[in-house]
Amino acid sequence: IAYTQAWSPISVTGPSLVTVHTGQRPGTHGVVMNLFRGGPSLSPKTPRIAKRLAHQGYRTGAFVAGFTLRKELGLKPGFRKYEGVPLGTRRVPGEANVARSLKWLRSQNEDEKTFLWYHSYDPHGPLGVWTEPPAEGQWRDDPAERAKFPEYQLIEHVSDPAWYEKQYATAVEATDAQVGRILSWLDEKERYEDALVIFTADHGLAVGRHGLAG
Repeated sequence: IAYTQAWSPISVTGPSLVTVHTGQRPGTHGVVMNLFRGGPSLSPKTPRIAKRLAHQGYRTGAFVAGFTLRKELGLKPGFRKYEGVPLGTRRVPGEANVARSLKWLRSQNEDEKTFLWYHSYDPHGPLGVWTEPPAEGQWRDDPAERAKFPEYQLIEHVSDPAWYEKQYATAVEATDAQVGRILSWLDEKERYEDALVIFTADHGLAVGRHGLAG
């Protein structure tokens, strides 16, 4: 089933994923800004999917790849295993995050109900991690365009949204390949047909659309 009119409630990672896990709008659950910008944590009293499933006997594991989802955000309750980003780093590459997700899946009894949250940070900026920065003059460089991008996203000498869109597409393709590793494992273990797979994003990048570059 593909939902073609499913919209992110907010283009901020932490609050949007809290909505995914609680089913509540940011104005209801109260998390409206990322922690590192001074936003609040989710109240432990707020219902969330991991706690509900744990109460129903599911083995629960979360493997998050972005620093904005550290345990202090409040999504850990309900997850027996919650692995985030190592201290002092901002992301876990998809290949490494799939490896630890599969390691956890292999350790679970196949007869037990299992809930895995695999989170990818690969399509998130800075998109310069995917290739070497281009040389000066290869892409359009307009200071007025650069001002539309968040500072963390900017690559020196580049303001052309087409370059960022190209990098974004590369990152999405890489994410698709890593998700495919998990699906292939489920298929090999003859668990795919009995699995419920939900694929969603917390938000996207404008990359030039609607007059917004970042």
